[in-house]
Amino acid sequence: MDRTARLRGSSRSIRSTDATTTAAPLGHRGPDLFRRLPAIVATAVLLVASAAATAQTKAPKGPVFEPGKMTDGAAANGVTWHVRPPKGFDPKAGGVALLLLHGSNMNSAAYVNTVTGAFPKLAEDFVLIGIDGENRVAGSDPKYPACNYSYVNWGGKSKYPGTKAKESPVFVTEALAEIRKSLKLTKVYVGGHSQGGFLAYSLFLNFPDVFAGAFPISAGLIVQCEPDAFEDAAVRTAQRRGAIAIVHAKDDPVVSFSSGDNAWWSFLNDRFPALKLVAPERGAHMFGLLPIEDAVRWLVASTEDDPKKAAAELAKSVEAKAWRDVAARSARLKAIDTKLAHRGAIESANKALETAAAAAVKAIRPAFTDGKDGVWLEAFTQFRNDFEFAAAAQPLLDVYAARREAQAKAAEKHWQDARAAWNAYKSPAAEDLCRKILRECPASIHARYALNALRK
Repeated sequence: MDRTARLRGSSRSIRSTDATTTAAPLGHRGPDLFRRLPAIVATAVLLVASAAATAQTKAPKGPVFEPGKMTDGAAANGVTWHVRPPKGFDPKAGGVALLLLHGSNMNSAAYVNTVTGAFPKLAEDFVLIGIDGENRVAGSDPKYPACNYSYVNWGGKSKYPGTKAKESPVFVTEALAEIRKSLKLTKVYVGGHSQGGFLAYSLFLNFPDVFAGAFPISAGLIVQCEPDAFEDAAVRTAQRRGAIAIVHAKDDPVVSFSSGDNAWWSFLNDRFPALKLVAPERGAHMFGLLPIEDAVRWLVASTEDDPKKAAAELAKSVEAKAWRDVAARSARLKAIDTKLAHRGAIESANKALETAAAAAVKAIRPAFTDGKDGVWLEAFTQFRNDFEFAAAAQPLLDVYAARREAQAKAAEKHWQDARAAWNAYKSPAAEDLCRKILRECPASIHARYALNALRK
């Protein structure tokens, strides 16, 4: 009989064992038993203490996660979760996690399994976490029920007050905090598909100290997640330490590509440094067919905290002539290179950026100066994306900013009139107003919206 089994017995069992040893009947009160009683009591105390210590050592304080397998559980607030560490996961060192948020009437366990099957290298390198929406669909599978998130009434840290009630941004961050008590995570990137993509924006923007970056997929922005809805300087600074990779197929039949493109446009207009739009021609609305891994790898490269690795990523972006990445990664490396070991690499990268920007200014200036009918708009948008943070581009960008301000009032009126026409089922009139914006107000924020509306 093992120690734990013996301790489940009563003190009489201990005495019985001792009585057998001393060849005395049970309950015997002879001199030998009384002489040995202190030792019996001491032994019992030691056994109980030892068993308690063993129980404390073996009993897990929280869920146990097995590398290479998905574990299901639930947070204190009731939302369910699914966690799969990679096969080589080291619990002491911890690892980087991808938080995967499901689409409407779905379950995030399916997304964890899809990443494992469709993107095996991601499953090898990252802890995969799925957290479900708090709203369960009645009659769905009890093991992996269909769920939905809530977020449209929650204002978070934006300038919009919103509801005081909890919605998914709070439920998900609470559940993630509980998981982190049992699983060491060095970084977390949040991604979501469709409904989950809308939520991914909210989580990253409202909790920038929790999430290192976001990869919203086949989704768009709600008004309280527009980047200019956040006015607190500390929040905006924290947001810009992260990165955003927007994934949206141009042939998406469910959530129009314009939703993803307009989201990218909003972040571009708010001068968000580490920003990327991943827009394949094909992929529709199918998570497993989209370039998710490309987006994730770019996020990791853009948020590297090790100076040596960050310098290597900067060099790659210079070689690829990815000039916006060069500007963002150069600034990041400068901030983390406390030992000044990579100043030469930073200076070299910035020189390459400025040389490229000067050449681009020379190439685009004629069409921009003419400024007719917005024919320059697409090329100039790419120019802004590439060289927004280059000193050589600033004089031209200043002219653009002045032109935008002058056109803002008229563009806003035309756009509102176009929306009213669409709501009245007068599409031809709305389209004419969009063309008018492109002709007369091509520098306005609304020009991109008008262009996407016409494409749609």
